[in-house]
Amino acid sequence: MIGDELLDRGEIRKVMREASDLVTGTLLEAAHGLQHYMRVSEEHIRQGVAMGTAAIEEEVRALGDAEALSMLQYILHDPASEKEYPNGTRDAGRSGERLADFVAHADAQKAMLDEPHAMLDEPHVVALRLYTTAAYRHINGPLRKPEGPHPLARTTWFISEAVRKLRAVHADSTTATETEDLWRGMRNMQLSSDFIDNRTGGTELAPMSATTDMTVAARYGASSGTLLFKIRVDNSLVRGASLQWVSAFPREAEVLFPPLTYVQPTDKRQTLLVGACNFTVIEVVPNLSS
Repeated sequence: MIGDELLDRGEIRKVMREASDLVTGTLLEAAHGLQHYMRVSEEHIRQGVAMGTAAIEEEVRALGDAEALSMLQYILHDPASEKEYPNGTRDAGRSGERLADFVAHADAQKAMLDEPHAMLDEPHVVALRLYTTAAYRHINGPLRKPEGPHPLARTTWFISEAVRKLRAVHADSTTATETEDLWRGMRNMQLSSDFIDNRTGGTELAPMSATTDMTVAARYGASSGTLLFKIRVDNSLVRGASLQWVSAFPREAEVLFPPLTYVQPTDKRQTLLVGACNFTVIEVVPNLSS
């Protein structure tokens, strides 16, 4: 439950003294867009879109990472099956679904909006499922610490495009304009003084994972220097996309925001008690206009 005690800015910094800085980008980086930030050409992205799923497979093979390639091959060719991993049970509760079944899922179809250019098709689904595995490190790492062209630029592009298209799933529902709270746990992280004191906020350089389940976020953030973002979502256009239907780990109840999502803090800061652990909670509002 959320405690009644509000924290002042000095207390927030004291709580997170031992934590490392949360790396965020600038508004300018968000304004320039994803293709520019990944340091690849428009033609590179266009070719990848034309290639579809083959572009993702080409990028993952070029990585030379056996685990990432194994996960991709599972996504492309194998029926969904349960397997234990450190972060949970892969495809828990699924019944042998194959890639075509995920592509045909109601949420993927809803994203089509009866317009061919709005279709959420196979490469989008493959990229989303891949991101929910350990392969996410190869996407997030180069976005947070760029050292040249992103090695999975086309895969990252499909992820970003898919998340934006999936906003259509709730756009015409009765809850489309209802406020909702999502949660993001960050281990051993602290915010800059500008982020807190001046409410400048920052741009999340990588896809931003959140969850509808506060206890999941708390579990991921459970450590010293714990920080929880309470992400206030005011309508479906800034919500991100629910990945539970497509995720390799559906029990995480993951909601994904695209790369270069800008988040700005409000004045609300609280303590959160989950079990025996106290967490520092910062309320932020997202902006997906980049």
